[in-house]
Amino acid sequence: MTINLGQEEKQRLPGPVPGGSMALVKITLVEAKTPDCPDTPYIGVGSSTGLLFLACQMEVQGGPYEGVTWWENITLPTSSQTTDVSQDPNWQKACRIGGRLLRAILESARRVTPSDTSSGAEKKRQIQSWKEIDGLMFAAELGVYEDTYQRDRSGRTWYRNNIRRVICQGHPRYAAIMRRQFFIGHELPERREAYQSQNQPPSGGWEDFPPEGF
Repeated sequence: MTINLGQEEKQRLPGPVPGGSMALVKITLVEAKTPDCPDTPYIGVGSSTGLLFLACQMEVQGGPYEGVTWWENITLPTSSQTTDVSQDPNWQKACRIGGRLLRAILESARRVTPSDTSSGAEKKRQIQSWKEIDGLMFAAELGVYEDTYQRDRSGRTWYRNNIRRVICQGHPRYAAIMRRQFFIGHELPERREAYQSQNQPPSGGWEDFPPEGF
């Protein structure tokens, strides 16, 4: 009997993806550990803030790190919050960061230039429900830092990627990335506290809060 291993997946690098790399990323909505409503299990509510967020899985598409995944909570913009965010400037800031990230993901996935104010572009920035975010593919530059919230039993630290910035139409590498071309970066992981001290908030719109539920 012939055993055909050619049908199995190719070996791939385990990650994290080096910081500064540019890649196509797929966003998948997952069930939040603290869901706000049974009908929308992918929308969670922050236990300490009450802010609503999208629970997301990010997965690299193409290149030597294809399949590398991590999880992010993206705070929903102010217009989608049920909490009065005016109570706290940090909540307002988190909502702005999350709103910018979600807009950029939509623009990248739908090939909209950020500066385009035409009616066609504005229509592409609209969704009927957050579920439409599920499964989108967008171009991104990745960061990586030491996630001090996760260690295994031996005390080893696991590293986690994040979306440093979304790459949209108009960037010289946008078209290539959307064709699954991968551009390798060479940055080492950096500690979360050092990352924040450089005024570069981690992605997800929860700049001043640890990721809820992960």
